[in-house]
Amino acid sequence: MNYIEIKTGAVISHVELAARHPAVCLPETPDLPWLTMQGLAPLREPPAPDSAPFGHEVARKPPAPVSNGWWEAGWQFVPLPREKVLEAVCARINAWRSEQERGGFWWNGCLWDSDPVSVQRITSIGAAGLAPPSGYWTNAHNEDIPVDLDGMRALYLAMLQRGSEIHDRQREMKQALAALSFDELLAFQPGWEDAAA
Repeated sequence: MNYIEIKTGAVISHVELAARHPAVCLPETPDLPWLTMQGLAPLREPPAPDSAPFGHEVARKPPAPVSNGWWEAGWQFVPLPREKVLEAVCARINAWRSEQERGGFWWNGCLWDSDPVSVQRITSIGAAGLAPPSGYWTNAHNEDIPVDLDGMRALYLAMLQRGSEIHDRQREMKQALAALSFDELLAFQPGWEDAAA
């Protein structure tokens, strides 16, 4: 159980109350007249929500007297300052960018893997100007596709192109944030301007 200091509005726990009055054997729910003499009132409050909507934080509502000497408090969602929302939106854009970078890329009618290991493999062969020793490269659907030297270069360049497109788009989104209102920032969802991208 928690209590409120009526003069200050500070909330204290039963453990804190017991520590303040070590000579008093406090029952689980102390006597109301004794609490009143201490300048305290029992406080009812529901558990705090586990999370808040994007751009908000959970904050305790100011306690208020309700009845029979009891006070009641609740919880509310308070908007974060614009700088904090801007940081959170930038983090969303960074997460979007990472997801896109791992999401594969298209070349020659096939989807190709672009996770870090695949990027390293494509880069080591493509940047060296070599053809795959096996004469094929395995696409994202685990299909072996014949690839020669020119094909490997084209695959490598397609991967670089997609990475560049992703980088450019995340930069555009971050630059556009400054012109958005607070409500537009809260509603902002990272993505491609053209949903087909």
